[in-house]
Amino acid sequence: MKDNLEIKKINKLLKNQYRRMFRKVELVLLTNDPMSIAHIEDPELADHPDEYAPETGTIIRRLPTAVSPNDVLEIVIQEFTHWFGPEIGRKAGYRPIADDIWLICKKNTAWPCKENNNASKSLPTLHQR
Repeated sequence: MKDNLEIKKINKLLKNQYRRMFRKVELVLLTNDPMSIAHIEDPELADHPDEYAPETGTIIRRLPTAVSPNDVLEIVIQEFTHWFGPEIGRKAGYRPIADDIWLICKKNTAWPCKENNNASKSLPTLHQR
């Protein structure tokens, strides 16, 4: 339970500091809906569903270490495996998600990713995993 409370706290910090980035990554997950849990037709018009908020937060915290779309793919797969277990589906199904997140990261010059030379910025992390 402590993990969930800590994750919610960190996600709140991320949402406040990186609101646009958080929302864009969350929209990628909602649009692709890899676990078929969002059940919404148009994520842009939804009343901010939070089905993928925990996954969004844990993915975003790890993005500063990514130097390529393949790195993002590994992060996405590892986080979905963490949240949903090893039966998350085929790796190829996560490629569009990783590619979209990588483009978001590259376009956002304020975001701390190695591609933007801002990797020295730190994001909140979990004490335990």
